[in-house]
Amino acid sequence: MTLYKQILITITTLFLLMFVGTVYINVISATQFLEDQLESHAQDSATALGLSMSPHMLEKDLATMRSMVDAIFDRGYYKSIRIVSTDDKVLVDRQLPVAISNVPAWFISNVPLRTPEADALVMSGWNQAAKVYVSSHPGYAYSELWRTTINILLWFSITAILLAVSLVLALRVLLNPLKKVEEQAVALTQKQYVVQEHIPRTRELKRVVLAMNRMTNKVKSMFAEQASTAERLRDMAYRDGVTGLGNRRYFESQLQQRLDSGRLGQGALILLQTNELSAINAQHGYEAGDALLCGIAERIEMVTAGHNEIAIARLTGGDFGVFMQDVTMEVVNNLVSQLASDIYAMSVDGVNEPVSVNMGVVIHSADVDISTLMSKADSALRIAQRSRDISWYIYQTEADEDTSTLSRAALREKIESALDNDLFSLYRQSVRDINDMDSTLQQEVFARISGDGDDAMPASMFMTLAEDSNLASAIDKYMIQSVIVHSRSEESLSGYTLNISPSSLQDREFTDWLYTRLTEITHSEILTFECSEEIVARSDEEFRMFIEVLRTQGCAVGLDHFGRGFHDMAYLHAVRPAYVKIDAAYTRDIVDNPDNQFFVTALTGVAHSLDITVIAQAVETSEQLEMLRSLNVDAVQGYLIETPSPL
Repeated sequence: MTLYKQILITITTLFLLMFVGTVYINVISATQFLEDQLESHAQDSATALGLSMSPHMLEKDLATMRSMVDAIFDRGYYKSIRIVSTDDKVLVDRQLPVAISNVPAWFISNVPLRTPEADALVMSGWNQAAKVYVSSHPGYAYSELWRTTINILLWFSITAILLAVSLVLALRVLLNPLKKVEEQAVALTQKQYVVQEHIPRTRELKRVVLAMNRMTNKVKSMFAEQASTAERLRDMAYRDGVTGLGNRRYFESQLQQRLDSGRLGQGALILLQTNELSAINAQHGYEAGDALLCGIAERIEMVTAGHNEIAIARLTGGDFGVFMQDVTMEVVNNLVSQLASDIYAMSVDGVNEPVSVNMGVVIHSADVDISTLMSKADSALRIAQRSRDISWYIYQTEADEDTSTLSRAALREKIESALDNDLFSLYRQSVRDINDMDSTLQQEVFARISGDGDDAMPASMFMTLAEDSNLASAIDKYMIQSVIVHSRSEESLSGYTLNISPSSLQDREFTDWLYTRLTEITHSEILTFECSEEIVARSDEEFRMFIEVLRTQGCAVGLDHFGRGFHDMAYLHAVRPAYVKIDAAYTRDIVDNPDNQFFVTALTGVAHSLDITVIAQAVETSEQLEMLRSLNVDAVQGYLIETPSPL
């Protein structure tokens, strides 16, 4: 029971006790007063009759005496008047039955009103001749007593209503700070840090509110410190301190993860080197050199901003690396040309000379290892450095040229044909509880374009073009509809997880369509949706709107590839996903890499403080599994757990 109700009940009880006691005392007092009045009235009447009848008693004029009694009795204020001689002979006897109108019988029976009988002597000369007995009628007294009681009840009822209204309003005002404290505590359990701005004047409530505010600020600062520690550990291990880009370790880790995934499609590795760094450092100081590096980093990020599957890093000195996934030769040519011209036109404070760069580019689509890829890119960079006519050189093997002959137009046609003719194959892979490997938390669903044997085309080979061609939302709709149909025929206790593309996330028409579909089906909570962290960090407003739409239907939303970019972990508090999937680059060498272990430990601490589940991807060895279990990861996904199977 709430404090508000307890106070209200207590005060109401006290008021009722006071009310009952007051009514009781008033009724008893009024009864006593009326009894005294009835006795006095009877005695006065008896005395008056005794004196007035004495002369007539001497003359034995009984008729006159009876007339006198009748005259008094007929006024209706008496229950009985009797005249009894000294020898007990009744000379006059008038009786009026007690019949009380306008007073409830239960009141008469529960409030007895005593009507004492008064007497007086009737003299005959100096001798006592008779006695007159008078008893007043209680009807009038009962009427007065009932009227008085009703008036008391009416007055107390009006007072009670006014008091109750005043009490309710007063309690709401007085206890409103406690309600705010309750809301503050509930928000704190939901990892929302609400501080009360209005401090009550009541001393006790003021202390409670101030204490709650201090606790909220303390918990908030603890979360911020925890997130800051995680970010600092990640930055120390993987981030370049000058440009804010990734460092060589980050770049090689991301590149290796993408090569190991087997889902590359056609990609490009660009090595970029500036020629002026040493001269600028020598002539203008290291501050100007750092400004040059930051300017180049900014232009690389600006030129590549429209690409999702990308990794950028400063490798060493004036060397930068860019890895792009799912790109065509045309895109790469335009990109390096734009980079060269933008950097050449760049100005650095205190430096008047233009900035030139050389770039070595390798286009690949066949299976390749990281050392071979880096070697080819380095060779292309050396060729560009030796040439006076060009600032970049693109290396492409014959095998890659043959593989890349599928033009963008042909690939678009293939995607459209797959949509029109239902040529997509859906596969699923389980996510298991790390402490109970028999417990499946979710099943991630992904698509391939059907082919003969092993010729099925993975999503990594066509989703980038689908994004550029405005077909990604159509593919997302196809997958969602297919999973909904499948869920009707196969009951799944763990549910299905689907990836949402960036264009769908920002498409209001898609969001409306999805909301409509979810309202039309039962058990929509079996569907979970996830988006890449890079997409969410760049468009968190759209993601928050998207996540709210899904939450109204009971669907959970998570983040994929978490940790791939250098984003402030504090945004997790604002976005509040149901889970995060650690990027496979951290999982791949988690056993031997202390920096990855520190990052995962810090991430799980931040996520668990927000009740966010942490899932590790690409788990392929039992050593990885044991290490992740020791780092408090909640769930795992990968080939060690389950290979993808057709949905």
